[in-house]
Amino acid sequence: SRPLDIDSTIAACSGKPNIRGIVWDFNIVDDSMLRAVTAYGWNNYVYGALTADEHARCAGMELDGLITDHPQRAGVGA
Repeated sequence: SRPLDIDSTIAACSGKPNIRGIVWDFNIVDDSMLRAVTAYGWNNYVYGALTADEHARCAGMELDGLITDHPQRAGVGA
C-alpha cells in the first residue's frame, strides 16, 4: 500500500538498523516518493512491472533495484 506520509514510515523504523529500504508496488510508486526515501539515505526497490513499457518506466526511475519475473523486459538476462 502507499504510505500517507514517508516521514512517519521512516520514523516507525528508527532504531531498526536492518531496515534500510522500501519495496514499492509498481502501481503506486512515483518519483516524489522515491526522492523522499532517498533523502533519508534509504534504498528503493520496485516489484510488479509486467509489460515492456512498465519495465522501461522503471528504467527511467532512480531505483536501487527492480524485482521482476521478466528480466528480458528490463534489458538484462536471457
